[in-house]
Amino acid sequence: MLSSQAAITEVSRNLSLITLVPPINGFEDFIGVWLYRGSTVFVVDVGPASTAEALLEILDRHQVTNLDYIFLTHIHLDHAAGVGAVAERFPRTPIVCHETAIPHLLNPNRLGEGTVKTLGSIGEAYGPIQPVSRVRLTDAAMLKAPEFESIDTPGHAPHHVSYRFRDILFAGEAGGIVFQFENGPPYQRPSTPPKLRLKVFLASLDRLISRDVSKFCPGHHGFFRNSSGLLKKHRNQLKLWEKVIKETIRQESGDDLADICLSRLLSQDPLMMSLHAAPATIQDRERFFLANSVRGFIEDLQQGSRGDEENR
Repeated sequence: MLSSQAAITEVSRNLSLITLVPPINGFEDFIGVWLYRGSTVFVVDVGPASTAEALLEILDRHQVTNLDYIFLTHIHLDHAAGVGAVAERFPRTPIVCHETAIPHLLNPNRLGEGTVKTLGSIGEAYGPIQPVSRVRLTDAAMLKAPEFESIDTPGHAPHHVSYRFRDILFAGEAGGIVFQFENGPPYQRPSTPPKLRLKVFLASLDRLISRDVSKFCPGHHGFFRNSSGLLKKHRNQLKLWEKVIKETIRQESGDDLADICLSRLLSQDPLMMSLHAAPATIQDRERFFLANSVRGFIEDLQQGSRGDEENR
């Protein structure tokens, strides 16, 4: 069994990326927690339960003794399962999340069971999320804090919210997954698991694009400038996926439909061309999540087709 690890990278004077490494092959540069240290000190997301101890050790090592806020973009276990341990270490810090996430943080059993059912051994390796007290939880829409804006961004999950702080956009997975592999353009892919509602996802992207924020901090993984440019590319990518998968559904059927769609996307999507240069373990990880994203599109498009037929 691999051990969990963490590393910190300062990307600007006040902003740092903490990379958490759960005990899963290929996840060495995948899960990020954002730490801001200035007149206000906060983290965005806290990572899995299995890496919570490593996260707290990093915070201790860098003398983070107080957090003004713990922001959660959404409550999938790779972003939020460590919240119990972090909340215990910082007992006075409010935990800010989407309103619909609050019941799941009070009683997370169904959330954990659903994750393991969907992700199998990966979900198990993230570790179980522990409940937190209701008095700690703040609805992001009700946040009254200077320089912060919460932006409702359902799509990847119905309980997804992004945060703008000054000229920084913390987007979780609302802008997809963005990596900078060596010697090439950023690799971008959708994060659109079932139950996807593509129109909802696109509307969320449009809200982010309209903010025209310069610095882009996704949950997976890295720091990027030209936020609007990357988000616009991702919007075009989603429309390309819609076109390719819709065409494939018309031409193909059967148990291998998702595999056929993915093969076509990998050959036609320019934003994913650099995947072949990644290490084999990362390619395996990406293909697993890509297949899940393709299934989200297939279910959404098939449901839309059934609805169109019923309305004729």
